[in-house]
Amino acid sequence: MQFVDIEERSVEFDGMQDVATLTQGQSFGELALLNQKPRSATMLCTTDCDFAVIDKQSYDKVIRQIQKKIQNERVQFLRSIPFFAKWTKTSLTKFSLMLKPRKLKRNQIVFREGDECDWVFIVKKGEFEVKKKVLNTAHNVKGFDYNEFLPQTKTKVYGGNVKC
Repeated sequence: MQFVDIEERSVEFDGMQDVATLTQGQSFGELALLNQKPRSATMLCTTDCDFAVIDKQSYDKVIRQIQKKIQNERVQFLRSIPFFAKWTKTSLTKFSLMLKPRKLKRNQIVFREGDECDWVFIVKKGEFEVKKKVLNTAHNVKGFDYNEFLPQTKTKVYGGNVKC
């Protein structure tokens, strides 16, 4: 890898919208190289940035196969979820780029009841519990039905790993 200076350009952004914000440690450009297609977005530095870049030939030699494998694993994972089963590979690939891996430890709280909703979590591995405050009075002993939180489908039963 070599460090390079990127030239300054004045670009018109009419009709364009922000689709992602990247920060330190994240990369871009690999999709165009991986799929041998033109760039699919315009990148604009919103702060002063330093980049480490790798040329196409070195990318092909060193990184292409690894990233292709990772991309295929993400697509296969998404395809295993009924909601995504009929999506095209292209759509799944684009969607998978929006996913941010997040590892949580046992007994770590993902979020609390009443928190603002900023993320959707797709469980890739592990087991979690859904907890909810429930009024158990003499008049209301019905309890809590966790199925209201689970996808409804006729072909697959969910909830095997969900404890309430």
